[in-house]
Amino acid sequence: MTLVPATARRLAFIRYLHRLADTQAQLPDPQSAVSLLMLHDAVESLLLLVADHYGVASPKFEDYWKVLSPKVPGGLIGFRGMQRLHRSRNDLKHNGVVPSSATIALAGSDAAAFMSATVQAVFTVDYTDVSMVDVVSQAKLRAQLRAAEVEHSGGKTRLAMVGTAPGSVDSRV
Repeated sequence: MTLVPATARRLAFIRYLHRLADTQAQLPDPQSAVSLLMLHDAVESLLLLVADHYGVASPKFEDYWKVLSPKVPGGLIGFRGMQRLHRSRNDLKHNGVVPSSATIALAGSDAAAFMSATVQAVFTVDYTDVSMVDVVSQAKLRAQLRAAEVEHSGGKTRLAMVGTAPGSVDSRV
């Protein structure tokens, strides 16, 4: 990933928040409803990052599409889905309306598609490759953790754990 470190860190936090929302969505009602708040925060954080990237002042949520679409290659997608998410979040937060599991699932799907397409279009990186490893400031340690992620994603969890075990990570890092 060839991102400016500050952008990589912000994207990593956004993806982390998104993953927390996905985890929360798996809980039973009404606990799963919190996922809408997290999803909305993740989406809005990404929109703010994109606005910052293009040097655009951040508008109200619904206006991001008008302001950013001309700047994002291929335009900013997912307006209807994000508008649904925004309404569902507002209904929950401001009116106490707990969303159905179908609403939560649709919001999760819409947000994942929006975030993946937006990160690819704006930053030319695969959203699924964004990781909290990107927030590690020491280059050597970050490389070791990245290698462990590769091992883990390839099903080699033990090897990944050994690669990051005490003693295997350079203590000078």
